[in-house]
Amino acid sequence: AVEQQFRDSELKALRSQMNPHFVFNALNSIQEYIMLNEKRLAGKYLGKFADLMRTYLHHSQQKAVTVQEEVEALELYLELEKLRFEDTLTYTIHLSSEVDAERMSLPALIVQPYVENAIKHGLLHKSGARQLDILFEVDENDLLCTIKDNGVGRKVSEDINKNRSPNHTSYATGAIQERITLINYSLVRPLQVKIIDVESKDGSSEGTRVVLRVPIESMVHSVV
Repeated sequence: AVEQQFRDSELKALRSQMNPHFVFNALNSIQEYIMLNEKRLAGKYLGKFADLMRTYLHHSQQKAVTVQEEVEALELYLELEKLRFEDTLTYTIHLSSEVDAERMSLPALIVQPYVENAIKHGLLHKSGARQLDILFEVDENDLLCTIKDNGVGRKVSEDINKNRSPNHTSYATGAIQERITLINYSLVRPLQVKIIDVESKDGSSEGTRVVLRVPIESMVHSVV
């Protein structure tokens, strides 16, 4: 019991850390608009940012959120990123007919870091049209969330980051991996994450696909 309480406290700490991480990135974008004297865009961005922060502050206090709540938060986040990319970013969020968005749940703040990584490490470095697709579907007893981008791929992104900052590490990736490890202590079947490099026939990168597999029966109860 003491060990479980310790894990719970670690998870709460990690959830609370997700907000400052996002705040830092969003405020940098607002600062850019102000410095470029884009007052209208700065005001629009700030309004959407305030809405998203209210949502994230609520989610950070929850152990689990419904699929509907997760989708609404992702919509807000992606609207902000779309503004920053000046409409070169196109995204879709699709729910299959088997997904009961009001009843099915998943751990709070579990999807957004992967979406953020797809944008900041895959799509940011890509020239031309940037596409991000998010799909929620059901596979037997699991809720699947697939995040697909047409970015530069993990290897190119890693090389770019190393050249820019040799000591660069992704906070979001480390935090989410630690959270998944802690979450799985309390589940009969583990939450799983699979990251796939999408390649063309000639071996060149066509982006990255991340698949989150969440056991549905485990989410019926309170999930840490």
